[in-house]
Amino acid sequence: MIKNIKIQFIFLLGCFIFMNSCSTDEGNYDYIEINEVVFDGLLEDYIAPRFENLKISTDQVKFTMDSDATGNYEYSWEAVSKNQLNNEIYKLSTDKNIDAQITLLPGNYTLYYLVKDLNTDVEFQYSANLEVINSIYEGWMVLSDVAGEARLDMVSLLEGEYKEIHDVLAFSQSPLTLSGTPGFVQCYPLESNFYGVYVSTSGNGTTKLDPDTFDWRAANNLSYEFVTQQPEDFEASNLHVKASRMAVVMADQNFYVFNPIFGVKYGTPQNVSFGGARFDVSPHFGKGDFFNGFTKMAFFDETNKKFVYHDGYFSNCWDVPSSDEMFTPGKDLLFMVSNEYNGNWDSTFAVLKDPNDGKNYIGFFILGSFSQQHYSEITAIDFDQAEHIAIDPNYAYIMYNVGSKVYEYDIFTGTTVEMLDKGSQEITKLEYRDFLRSGPDNIYKKYEKQLIVCTYDASGTEGSNGTMELYNVPPVQGQIELDTSYSGFGKIVSIAYRER
Repeated sequence: MIKNIKIQFIFLLGCFIFMNSCSTDEGNYDYIEINEVVFDGLLEDYIAPRFENLKISTDQVKFTMDSDATGNYEYSWEAVSKNQLNNEIYKLSTDKNIDAQITLLPGNYTLYYLVKDLNTDVEFQYSANLEVINSIYEGWMVLSDVAGEARLDMVSLLEGEYKEIHDVLAFSQSPLTLSGTPGFVQCYPLESNFYGVYVSTSGNGTTKLDPDTFDWRAANNLSYEFVTQQPEDFEASNLHVKASRMAVVMADQNFYVFNPIFGVKYGTPQNVSFGGARFDVSPHFGKGDFFNGFTKMAFFDETNKKFVYHDGYFSNCWDVPSSDEMFTPGKDLLFMVSNEYNGNWDSTFAVLKDPNDGKNYIGFFILGSFSQQHYSEITAIDFDQAEHIAIDPNYAYIMYNVGSKVYEYDIFTGTTVEMLDKGSQEITKLEYRDFLRSGPDNIYKKYEKQLIVCTYDASGTEGSNGTMELYNVPPVQGQIELDTSYSGFGKIVSIAYRER
């Protein structure tokens, strides 16, 4: 018993001595300084347009024991999404200075810059906020012919400035490859939750792209929007926007209506008379009230040479209930458009030709009531040779071109004024664009009133010799004024605007 007590006492005494020695240890260690990284010159926030290069210089980054930065280092630029739960690490670059294309989806990320000293295996880290923005968010869509093949370009609005992006499908790494000759491009929200960017070619048919990424799959083809069986690569000749979610498809001298207000889907051709007789329909279209799916749409029966209308619901057309002179059957329709003249979207203009006397006429009517507001013979210079026609929404001028010259004709005074002479360039399009929304700072209202003139220089480099110009049109037939010009296209066939 006494022996056990002695052993325990000796053990406790030893523990006491050990603890006392530890408490009085002042530290007899050698601390070695290591080479550290000082992340000078880097920002807390970066913005990177998707598909463009993120460029960050690290020239001001210093090393505490390597003033010349000649040591052996390993670099890594990485990003982690703030919007995802999986914390996936996206490797961006392994260079000291990053100059790399960003293909991340638009969103907010944490950007990491990692520097590892391979002599000590110590790694240092800097983090910042990275916002990836959509470089194809908004802007003009331009469909061109380049040596007989279709190419889609974009004039993209990015951080307040417009920038040409040629071959935007390749730029955005879209899986859609265009083939064949170009048809048209059109933009509008088919449904409340999907905005459609439609493109049509002879090789692809008519299909739509994801409006934010330009991604594509076969189920995006227009044929899938029909309730009747259509070829997979169904090709429309045009797609007209009637209202924000209502549209008319033209194909093979037929037209089809989509009207979600009444639950009407693209199905059978609607160019049928009340009695059931089918007729060929003109490609020109009067949409009437742009924002209302309940008002009439004007069409032209080419078989019987007369105006008809569709109410957006019934599966047939009706004769126009008017005996005004412009609606007298027997003439040919050369052009028809609705615009916001006099602040009324039911303002509709039609250019007609009388085959009996060869004279051309301009008619202006209110589509909802089919009441004729103006009808007169067109006495404009060389109008019989007009290649492209547009109607100014402010002053009801007829804008047209003959060869390289653009003329303006006042339908009320009968006065013609030459506005442009593009010399050796070919004019491929004259147009005023409609917009569904007002846009930032109401900018779309400005664009609606500008005349778009597209030209092609045959002597230039194929694929970059097309130009799109926007002109302001003053009153009293004052000389039109160039506002904006974009270049580097092919022969422009169709334009649209991707709104926001």
